[in-house]
Amino acid sequence: MDAQFWDEMYRSRDQVFSGDPNGVLVTEVTDLPPGQALDVGCGEGADAFWLARRGWQVTAVDISVTALQRAATAAADVEGRVAWTRADLNITPPPATRSTWCPSSTSRSQSSRITPLCAAC
Repeated sequence: MDAQFWDEMYRSRDQVFSGDPNGVLVTEVTDLPPGQALDVGCGEGADAFWLARRGWQVTAVDISVTALQRAATAAADVEGRVAWTRADLNITPPPATRSTWCPSSTSRSQSSRITPLCAAC
């Protein structure tokens, strides 16, 4: 599944995912003080929006330009808190940032999980 696959999937519908943040993310992060987060496979941005609205600085990464454009367009209330980044993490490693939490959602067809990070992603 390459960038073309994901762009075509996002172009095929007005909205691919629910727009709700991952339930595990909400459970695990709600009581944490805001910090930096890396949202891998951010898609339309629901997790990044949720984190940013709670004071987090988020680097949101996805392979799909279409998904990132859709997310950035909807991001007016979190401007300056989310850096939308296009990358194929199979080729290029994640941005060098120290992140407290990394939502792992590169494949929404698999169960998503939250991975605590002890070092830079």
